[in-house]
Amino acid sequence: MEHVYAVIMAGGSGTRFWPLSTKEHPKQSLSLLSEKPLIQDTVERLYKLINKENVYIVTNADLKEKMIEVLPETNFIVEPCARDTTGAIGLACIEIIKKDPEAIIFTETADHIYDNIEDYHNTVKKTIGLAKENKIVTIGVKPRNPATRFGYIKRGEKYKEGFLVDSFREKPNKDTAEKFVEDGSYFWNSGMYIFKAKKMLEELEKYQPEIYKHLENISKGGDLAKEFEAMESISIDYSISEKSKDLVVFTSEMHWDDLGKLDMLEVINTPNREGNVVVGRHIGYESKGNIIYGNGKLIATAGVDNLIIIQTDKATFICPKDKADNVKKIVQRLKREGMNEYL
Repeated sequence: MEHVYAVIMAGGSGTRFWPLSTKEHPKQSLSLLSEKPLIQDTVERLYKLINKENVYIVTNADLKEKMIEVLPETNFIVEPCARDTTGAIGLACIEIIKKDPEAIIFTETADHIYDNIEDYHNTVKKTIGLAKENKIVTIGVKPRNPATRFGYIKRGEKYKEGFLVDSFREKPNKDTAEKFVEDGSYFWNSGMYIFKAKKMLEELEKYQPEIYKHLENISKGGDLAKEFEAMESISIDYSISEKSKDLVVFTSEMHWDDLGKLDMLEVINTPNREGNVVVGRHIGYESKGNIIYGNGKLIATAGVDNLIIIQTDKATFICPKDKADNVKKIVQRLKREGMNEYL
């Protein structure tokens, strides 16, 4: 498609997937959905939709060196430091607009899951028409269940093939999520956006003038590291989406999910007859509903249910499945105590 570019934001550290995800083996490089790394699955999925030379990965220098091994012909935009999605998207805009002033950018991440690739491609194609009308388009996915791990978008008035955005809602508790699903006007916030690069920069200039100033300086040949480091680190949801008057949500019924936390290993792998998801070697007695992911050494369980057990060469992590978020606390403590060899 002419003037259409894909930007894959892949600079995250994947802390919610520790200890599988580490500095040496970040989540983007893990082979979780196929025999290929996640980043390769993502890029090759896009090749069927967008010209190969128009696919870009935004990441840091260390991760680029790992990704380029499996994706040697891919375009990379290197962030000197992490500045959340606003920084990643802004940097991509000023780089791509140099090549194509009429560029339309579709943003994606390396950890999304799609059951039907054709539905995914059709959804993205339909959003491009709205982006051509100078709208910033986000994709809202019809919820299959009252999930509490996603933010929600409430749709407003109809606008062509999409809807104006009424409001964004943070990740809800269970009762609120059930009300959202019953209401019918709330959709999972997929975090994907489609927009003209020129339009996004205009919105940044209007709503985030300090960030825009640093991007403009970079565009004019300023010191990338100095300017980027001086930028505020903020999500695009907060910097632009909650402020823009030209935001449209395109609602989709495609089967979408993301590999945000370790408990998603239960979704992408088939449980055995005891209801355990096992990758590696396991023997159990009266143990059901567990996620057991090993590195080749035998893991034995007795009388334990609904646990996550992750064993790597560096570390072993164990928690109840409904406490998967607590892995972030462990990572934070490892950093505080200087135990970086385990990260």
